[in-house]
Amino acid sequence: MMQSIIGGETSTIVHVPGKILFTNDPNAIIKGNSVTFKENVIDVLLLKQSNNKIIKYKK
Repeated sequence: MMQSIIGGETSTIVHVPGKILFTNDPNAIIKGNSVTFKENVIDVLLLKQSNNKIIKYKK
């Protein structure tokens, strides 16, 4: 119920100094040297999803 009240989404954009080769989030959007992670606000607030993101890039 609370999820339907707040129900938003948060985005985190990370820029790295080289081309991104891999991330452990299958829903991440990779564009060159930037990656965007999108998560549900409730999941972030309740820490349901792990905040550990792996980004592998080539310099």
